[in-house]
Amino acid sequence: AELDVADISATGLRPEHLETALEGTVGGVKFHGFADRVDSDGVSYRVVDYKSRLKTAKLAKRLSDMAELQPPIYMELVRTTAGLGLDRAAPAKACFIGIEQRGEGEWKEEYDAETHAKLKENFFQNIAAFKRMMEAGRFIITPDEGQGGPCEYCEFSAVCRKAHRLSRRRAENSKIFEALEKARVIPKAPEGAAA
Repeated sequence: AELDVADISATGLRPEHLETALEGTVGGVKFHGFADRVDSDGVSYRVVDYKSRLKTAKLAKRLSDMAELQPPIYMELVRTTAGLGLDRAAPAKACFIGIEQRGEGEWKEEYDAETHAKLKENFFQNIAAFKRMMEAGRFIITPDEGQGGPCEYCEFSAVCRKAHRLSRRRAENSKIFEALEKARVIPKAPEGAAA
C-alpha cells in the first residue's frame, strides 16, 4: 500500500474508476476486460491491476515475449471505453501492484507511456497475427508454455495432445509454429523501461 500511496502522491493521478469494464477495438481486434482501478488527473491516466503474486520473469521480458498482454491492451482501452471521459487523455503508465506479501515484500511492476509508444505498433500487429491464425483454425502446440499457464483454463486440456511427445516434436518443426514464434517476439524495450 505504501508504494501505491507514494505513486499517487508523486504523480497526482487520483483513483477515479474502480473495477470498471474496458472495451474497444485496437488494430482491428475487439477487446474487453476489467481494470481494477483507473487513476487520472483529467490530462493523463494510469491503469492499476492488483496481483496476488509476483511473476519470476521481469515484466519487460514477458512483454517482449508476448507472454503478458494486459498492460498495453488496457492502456489503449481506457481511451476507447465510453463513459470514462478519458478519450483525449494521455496514458502515463500501467502497473501491477502486489496485494499479498509472500516473502517478496511489497512490490510493483510498471509499464510506462514511453515504452508503450515504442512497442505498441508491433505489439498490436502481433495480436492481429494471432487472431488471423485462430480464425484460420491454426492452433499450435507451444512446448515452451509447459505445465499450467493458459492450459489450466482451457476446457479442452484433457483431450489436448500438447503433452504427447510426438505431437510436440511435429509442432516444433512446423511452419505454423515458426509463424507463431515470429509473431510472439517484439523488439526489446529500452534499458530500464518496464523492468
